[in-house]
Amino acid sequence: MFATILGDSTIDITYANVPLFDGRIVGGSPVTIEDYPFQVSLQLLGSHRCGGAIISDRYVITAAHCFTIWPTSWHTIRAGSSFHNSGGQVVGVNAIYNHPNFNRANLDFDISILHLSSSLSFGHAAAPIPLPTQNQYYSDDTPAVVSGWGALIENGTAPLQLQAVWVPIVNNARCEALYEVEEYDVTDSMLCAGYMSGGRDACQGDSGGPLVINGQLIGIVSWGEGCARTNFPGVYASFTRSELRFKDLSSLDGRIVGGQPVTIEEHPYQVSVQLLGGHRCGGSIISDIYIVSAAHCYLIWPDSWHSVRVGATYHNTGGEVIAVNTINNHPSYNPDTYEFDISIISLVSPLTFGAAVAIVALPTQGQYIPEGTQAIVTGWGGMVENGTAPVVQLQAVSVPVISNERCHVFYQAVGDNITDSMLCAGYTVGGRDACQGDSGGPLTANGQLIGIVSWGEGCARANFPGVYASVPYLRYFITQITGI
Repeated sequence: MFATILGDSTIDITYANVPLFDGRIVGGSPVTIEDYPFQVSLQLLGSHRCGGAIISDRYVITAAHCFTIWPTSWHTIRAGSSFHNSGGQVVGVNAIYNHPNFNRANLDFDISILHLSSSLSFGHAAAPIPLPTQNQYYSDDTPAVVSGWGALIENGTAPLQLQAVWVPIVNNARCEALYEVEEYDVTDSMLCAGYMSGGRDACQGDSGGPLVINGQLIGIVSWGEGCARTNFPGVYASFTRSELRFKDLSSLDGRIVGGQPVTIEEHPYQVSVQLLGGHRCGGSIISDIYIVSAAHCYLIWPDSWHSVRVGATYHNTGGEVIAVNTINNHPSYNPDTYEFDISIISLVSPLTFGAAVAIVALPTQGQYIPEGTQAIVTGWGGMVENGTAPVVQLQAVSVPVISNERCHVFYQAVGDNITDSMLCAGYTVGGRDACQGDSGGPLTANGQLIGIVSWGEGCARANFPGVYASVPYLRYFITQITGI
């Protein structure tokens, strides 16, 4: 069988009983790197060869078959650009770790981890992707998205701009039966995704690129029979298989959802609003006696049952606990739609400021927050949807602001409305978000409080960014209550 190694059609190598390695996007559409900030172009002597996915500031995951005879030093990665030939940041590769069980004959264990020569700078166009739990299961027809700069048709030319396409998961037993016709093996280290009717797939040049479900990296573009052919779904290295996680990556994946542990000194305005001594919601310090939080946190219980823990990295210990004097929900708050979801809490005694307790700056009334502005959300909420909350240590994650118009289109699909009193932030591929227990907490950008964690469709789901109360829109209410 004559095979073309994905990513570089100029290099042809013949192996026994090897499928046509066609990694690319067929049947998709152009996208921007801001929607897929984990995507990178792996380059050989400055030219695109394969895709890859950022998992930390110094590590990238790709496919082992992308590396044949060329020295490590000839490789670089381009991150943060929608185009593989310009823009973003180009970083050298320090080391290439192919899986020790990688088999070039049948592409078993087709995974490689790249150690970069210097750290990536994260922002709205470059960010790590969360990793799934080991042996996580995805049922047939679960929608996944694959992205890359591969050919648009089999044996066709490759685009300059990043492409993406949605494909459904196909179970391994069914996939194996389809490929048995060509005497190819679909092993436990692989997973399949695609339509039986063909038409949508990865292709040449997409190899090593990410297959993503709910914002998590679940597969790596590996091989297939041609590109987007009928009854031949794409085959991916399955990153959910425990045997593929051959380097210890656990330290790369802490989160709110998709974030990382932080200290209170990094976010000294964050507080834990507590109900009878247990964490209930987040909040933000705006003066020595006032806290901003979300109205939906305070609907039933007496004000006197609440307190605020400040100056602590952990919601259950440290810092100082101050009793609440009054809770002032916005008079127009609507518990059905979450409009005007803001509350001002006054404390019984003033706070003492220091390295772990400080005020967050407020925006002006109606201040414009451009789409793409990189923001940070913090809190002690769950690390996965419906997971254990609160977590003990404060977490933070970076998310880009999304325009209300664009956000409204997403939420219309489930009958929800995005109003002027709201602001949206998140990645359309999901994976990074606030979650249960983060409500009322701060969304900050450039040192200002721009949003208050409010609501969303689940946590970190694809095409459902987090929704926040808009502080610029609600700024006048803050002034009315506090005089600030």
